Amino acid sequence: MADLMNALYRRPRHFGRVDRQFTDFDNEEVCRRYRFSNDNIDRLVDLLTDRLKRPTQNSLTVLQQVMIALRFYASGAFLQVIGDTFGVDIATVSRRVTDVTNALFDLRDRAIKFPTEAADLQAAKSAVYARTNFPSVVGCIDGTHIHIQSPGGLDEGAYVNRKRRHSINVQASCDHRVFITSISARLPGSCHDAHVWRTSSICKHMEVNHQGNGSEERFDKAHVKTRNIIEIVFGEWKRKFHVLHGEKYKISYA
Repeated sequence: MADLMNALYRRPRHFGRVDRQFTDFDNEEVCRRYRFSNDNIDRLVDLLTDRLKRPTQNSLTVLQQVMIALRFYASGAFLQVIGDTFGVDIATVSRRVTDVTNALFDLRDRAIKFPTEAADLQAAKSAVYARTNFPSVVGCIDGTHIHIQSPGGLDEGAYVNRKRRHSINVQASCDHRVFITSISARLPGSCHDAHVWRTSSICKHMEVNHQGNGSEERFDKAHVKTRNIIEIVFGEWKRKFHVLHGEKYKISYA
């Protein structure tokens, strides 16, 4: 009976340990652990409060939820390790990471915008031209594979890429400031980059609004000179959020 009671015992949560992760470190240490400064974490809390605030007195605060999620994104550690760090159980970590991720996703259109206004387009073209000497380029685009656990099921094979690993083929574009302007994370790793491009909303937008950019030869030369811009984006992205290197997620089918 004692063994059974020990197995059923649920470790008490110590929310104060979450707060100390924020209050016991200077700004440099917070940036190192969470990839965001204190000020930027406060900004995230302001942006997400309406979506994450809980009515019950014993619930995690919005700041505590954000800190748990950011630590997971930054470290890529297992949920159990994150729970041990913050003094909460693994189920709590899983729910909070999911909630914060969904709340951030709801704000995607506020942060990820492709230039459509004439003034913005001209500014982008001028900046790229100054950097690469190639006219009429509004940004750079490429793909990267984000590794995942095998989703299983009938579609499991579709997620196996050419390196025989399970992944999602993510396409993103960026501007001259290295800001992401569009992203498509819908297709499995077996899909070729060309197919991801053809089925993306940014491709349809470009076909309708931006025709006549010169010969393929000139485009190829521009691609060689400018591709490092989007590669910088992917490199910084994965260095900042180590979870993108791991295989923590399974695909769920609606």
